[in-house]
Amino acid sequence: FRLRTYTGSFVPRTQFSLADNYQRRTGFYNINSFSLKFGYDWRTGPGRRHQLYPASISHVDVFGQTMALAELFESDPRLEKSFEDVFLLGLTYNYTATTQGLQPGRPYSYLRFGFESSGNVPYLLASAFAGGRQQAYELFSVPFSQYLRGEIDYRYYLPKKATTLVARVGFGIGLPYGNSEVLPYLKQFSIGGSNSLRAFAFRSVGPGSYQRPAGDGSENDFIDQTG
Repeated sequence: FRLRTYTGSFVPRTQFSLADNYQRRTGFYNINSFSLKFGYDWRTGPGRRHQLYPASISHVDVFGQTMALAELFESDPRLEKSFEDVFLLGLTYNYTATTQGLQPGRPYSYLRFGFESSGNVPYLLASAFAGGRQQAYELFSVPFSQYLRGEIDYRYYLPKKATTLVARVGFGIGLPYGNSEVLPYLKQFSIGGSNSLRAFAFRSVGPGSYQRPAGDGSENDFIDQTG
Protein backbone atom coordinates (compact mmCIF):
# COMPACT_ATOMS: atom_id res chain seq x y z
CA PHE A 1 0.00 0.00 0.00
CA ARG A 2 1.06 3.57 -0.54
CA LEU A 3 1.94 5.87 2.32
CA ARG A 4 0.81 9.47 2.19
CA THR A 5 3.68 11.91 1.78
CA TYR A 6 3.86 15.39 3.30
CA THR A 7 5.87 18.42 2.28
CA GLY A 8 6.66 21.80 3.77
CA SER A 9 4.16 23.19 6.25
CA PHE A 10 1.85 20.17 5.87
CA VAL A 11 4.17 17.85 7.80
CA PRO A 12 2.43 16.68 11.03
CA ARG A 13 4.21 17.78 14.18
CA THR A 14 4.26 16.38 17.69
CA GLN A 15 3.74 19.08 20.30
CA PHE A 16 4.53 19.24 23.99
CA SER A 17 3.56 22.38 25.88
CA LEU A 18 3.95 23.59 29.44
CA ALA A 19 2.21 26.79 30.55
CA ASP A 20 1.28 28.77 33.62
CA ASN A 21 -1.41 31.45 33.67
CA TYR A 22 -1.96 33.86 36.56
CA GLN A 23 -4.96 36.17 36.89
CA ARG A 24 -5.59 38.72 39.61
CA ARG A 25 -8.98 40.35 40.02
CA THR A 26 -8.29 43.23 42.39
CA GLY A 27 -10.67 43.20 45.32
CA PHE A 28 -12.00 39.69 44.63
CA TYR A 29 -9.66 36.76 43.86
CA ASN A 30 -6.48 35.31 42.33
CA ILE A 31 -6.39 32.32 39.96
CA ASN A 32 -3.34 30.34 38.88
CA SER A 33 -3.67 27.69 36.17
CA PHE A 34 -0.81 25.32 35.41
CA SER A 35 -1.21 23.13 32.30
CA LEU A 36 0.65 20.33 30.54
CA LYS A 37 -0.32 19.15 27.03
CA PHE A 38 0.87 16.50 24.60
CA GLY A 39 -0.54 16.16 21.10
CA TYR A 40 -0.31 16.69 17.38
CA ASP A 41 -0.53 19.62 14.96
CA TRP A 42 -1.11 19.14 11.23
CA ARG A 43 -2.54 20.85 8.15
CA THR A 44 -4.81 19.37 5.49
CA GLY A 45 -4.59 22.23 3.02
CA PRO A 46 -3.98 25.98 2.70
CA GLY A 47 -5.53 27.69 5.71
CA ARG A 48 -6.79 24.45 7.33
CA ARG A 49 -5.20 23.42 10.62
CA HIS A 50 -5.91 20.66 13.15
CA GLN A 51 -4.64 20.46 16.72
CA LEU A 52 -5.33 17.32 18.76
CA TYR A 53 -4.19 16.93 22.36
CA PRO A 54 -5.26 13.47 23.63
CA ALA A 55 -3.41 14.09 26.89
CA SER A 56 -4.12 17.40 28.60
CA ILE A 57 -3.68 18.09 32.33
CA SER A 58 -4.36 21.36 34.15
CA HIS A 59 -4.50 22.34 37.80
CA VAL A 60 -6.59 25.39 38.71
CA ASP A 61 -5.78 27.01 42.05
CA VAL A 62 -8.05 29.78 43.37
CA PHE A 63 -6.77 31.81 46.32
CA GLY A 64 -6.94 35.22 47.94
CA GLN A 65 -10.75 35.40 47.91
CA THR A 66 -12.04 38.53 49.61
CA MET A 67 -15.13 39.18 51.71
CA ALA A 68 -16.69 40.93 48.70
CA LEU A 69 -16.52 37.69 46.75
CA ALA A 70 -17.78 35.70 49.74
CA GLU A 71 -20.88 37.90 49.83
CA LEU A 72 -21.54 37.10 46.17
CA PHE A 73 -21.17 33.39 46.93
CA GLU A 74 -23.94 33.62 49.53
CA SER A 75 -26.44 34.70 46.89
CA ASP A 76 -25.12 32.48 44.08
CA PRO A 77 -24.03 28.92 45.07
CA ARG A 78 -23.35 28.11 41.40
CA LEU A 79 -20.72 30.85 41.28
CA GLU A 80 -19.08 29.54 44.45
CA LYS A 81 -18.75 26.02 43.03
CA SER A 82 -17.21 27.35 39.83
CA PHE A 83 -14.37 28.85 41.91
CA GLU A 84 -13.26 25.59 43.53
CA ASP A 85 -9.73 24.23 43.04
CA VAL A 86 -9.89 21.48 40.39
CA PHE A 87 -7.90 19.25 38.07
CA LEU A 88 -8.80 19.24 34.36
CA LEU A 89 -7.86 15.91 32.77
CA GLY A 90 -8.88 15.02 29.24
CA LEU A 91 -8.79 15.66 25.52
CA THR A 92 -8.72 18.87 23.47
CA TYR A 93 -9.27 19.32 19.71
CA ASN A 94 -9.19 22.53 17.66
CA TYR A 95 -9.83 23.10 13.96
CA THR A 96 -9.31 26.39 12.14
CA ALA A 97 -9.92 27.28 8.51
CA THR A 98 -9.41 30.59 6.74
CA THR A 99 -9.47 31.79 3.15
CA GLN A 100 -7.47 34.93 3.94
CA GLY A 101 -4.71 35.52 1.40
CA LEU A 102 -5.99 32.98 -1.12
CA GLN A 103 -7.55 35.72 -3.26
CA PRO A 104 -6.07 39.12 -2.30
CA GLY A 105 -8.62 41.92 -2.24
CA ARG A 106 -11.56 39.51 -2.17
CA PRO A 107 -13.89 38.74 0.78
CA TYR A 108 -12.58 35.99 3.04
CA SER A 109 -13.77 33.99 6.02
CA TYR A 110 -12.46 32.46 9.23
CA LEU A 111 -13.84 29.43 11.07
CA ARG A 112 -12.73 27.97 14.38
CA PHE A 113 -14.18 24.90 16.06
CA GLY A 114 -13.07 23.69 19.46
CA PHE A 115 -14.01 20.66 21.55
CA GLU A 116 -12.77 19.39 24.87
CA SER A 117 -13.70 16.78 27.42
CA SER A 118 -12.46 16.38 30.96
CA GLY A 119 -12.63 13.80 33.71
CA ASN A 120 -14.15 10.84 31.86
CA VAL A 121 -11.29 8.34 32.23
CA PRO A 122 -10.51 9.30 35.87
CA TYR A 123 -14.22 9.02 36.70
CA LEU A 124 -14.46 5.51 35.20
CA LEU A 125 -11.37 4.38 37.10
CA ALA A 126 -12.53 5.95 40.36
CA SER A 127 -16.00 4.41 40.01
CA ALA A 128 -14.50 0.98 39.35
CA PHE A 129 -11.96 0.94 42.17
CA ALA A 130 -13.35 3.35 44.76
CA GLY A 131 -17.03 2.46 44.41
CA GLY A 132 -19.98 4.79 44.75
CA ARG A 133 -19.70 7.84 46.98
CA GLN A 134 -21.73 10.93 47.77
CA GLN A 135 -18.94 13.49 47.31
CA ALA A 136 -16.86 14.21 44.22
CA TYR A 137 -13.90 11.94 43.49
CA GLU A 138 -10.51 13.54 44.12
CA LEU A 139 -6.96 13.35 42.82
CA PHE A 140 -4.29 14.28 45.39
CA SER A 141 -7.09 15.67 47.61
CA VAL A 142 -8.34 17.95 44.79
CA PRO A 143 -11.55 17.14 42.86
CA PHE A 144 -11.30 16.72 39.10
CA SER A 145 -13.83 18.41 36.83
CA GLN A 146 -15.94 16.37 34.42
CA TYR A 147 -17.59 18.05 31.45
CA LEU A 148 -18.00 18.33 27.67
CA ARG A 149 -17.44 21.69 26.02
CA GLY A 150 -17.70 22.86 22.42
CA GLU A 151 -17.61 26.21 20.63
CA ILE A 152 -17.78 27.63 17.11
CA ASP A 153 -16.53 31.04 15.95
CA TYR A 154 -17.25 32.21 12.39
CA ARG A 155 -16.20 35.55 10.85
CA TYR A 156 -16.75 37.05 7.41
CA TYR A 157 -14.52 39.89 6.19
CA LEU A 158 -15.50 42.31 3.42
CA PRO A 159 -12.47 44.49 2.53
CA LYS A 160 -13.04 48.05 1.30
CA LYS A 161 -10.55 50.63 0.09
CA ALA A 162 -9.53 51.89 3.52
CA THR A 163 -11.66 49.79 5.89
CA THR A 164 -12.97 46.27 6.38
CA LEU A 165 -16.53 45.30 7.30
CA VAL A 166 -16.63 42.26 9.57
CA ALA A 167 -19.56 40.06 10.58
CA ARG A 168 -19.07 37.58 13.40
CA VAL A 169 -21.18 34.87 15.03
CA GLY A 170 -20.24 32.54 17.85
CA PHE A 171 -21.85 29.63 19.68
CA GLY A 172 -20.71 27.65 22.67
CA ILE A 173 -22.13 24.99 24.96
CA GLY A 174 -20.76 23.30 28.06
CA LEU A 175 -22.21 20.32 29.92
CA PRO A 176 -20.97 19.45 33.42
CA TYR A 177 -21.92 15.99 34.67
CA GLY A 178 -20.74 13.08 36.79
CA ASN A 179 -18.10 14.51 39.09
CA SER A 180 -19.12 18.17 38.52
CA GLU A 181 -22.20 20.32 39.00
CA VAL A 182 -20.91 23.42 37.15
CA LEU A 183 -18.20 24.31 34.66
CA PRO A 184 -14.98 25.68 36.17
CA TYR A 185 -14.95 29.48 36.09
CA LEU A 186 -12.13 29.58 33.53
CA LYS A 187 -14.12 27.35 31.15
CA GLN A 188 -17.36 29.34 31.20
CA PHE A 189 -18.40 31.50 28.25
CA SER A 190 -18.53 35.28 28.16
CA ILE A 191 -18.23 38.23 25.78
CA GLY A 192 -16.56 41.61 26.01
CA GLY A 193 -13.12 43.14 26.05
CA SER A 194 -10.48 44.24 23.54
CA ASN A 195 -10.55 40.93 21.65
CA SER A 196 -14.34 40.67 21.55
CA LEU A 197 -17.08 43.33 21.74
CA ARG A 198 -14.85 46.32 22.46
CA ALA A 199 -17.75 48.54 23.52
CA PHE A 200 -18.24 46.32 26.59
CA ALA A 201 -15.91 45.52 29.46
CA PHE A 202 -14.29 42.08 29.69
CA ARG A 203 -16.86 39.41 30.69
CA SER A 204 -19.62 42.02 30.99
CA VAL A 205 -21.85 40.33 28.38
CA GLY A 206 -23.05 36.80 29.03
CA PRO A 207 -26.00 34.37 28.99
CA GLY A 208 -29.34 35.67 30.23
CA SER A 209 -30.43 39.19 31.13
CA TYR A 210 -28.37 41.55 33.23
CA GLN A 211 -28.94 44.93 34.82
CA ARG A 212 -25.96 46.41 36.61
CA PRO A 213 -26.93 47.55 40.11
CA ALA A 214 -26.40 51.15 41.12
CA GLY A 215 -23.10 51.50 42.95
CA ASP A 216 -20.42 53.95 43.86
CA GLY A 217 -18.66 53.67 40.50
CA SER A 218 -15.80 51.71 42.01
CA GLU A 219 -13.46 49.91 39.65
CA ASN A 220 -13.87 46.87 41.88
CA ASP A 221 -17.48 46.25 40.85
CA PHE A 222 -17.86 42.56 40.04
CA ILE A 223 -19.76 42.62 36.73
CA ASP A 224 -18.77 39.24 35.29
CA GLN A 225 -21.47 37.62 33.18
CA THR A 226 -20.45 34.03 32.42
CA GLY A 227 -22.24 30.78 31.81
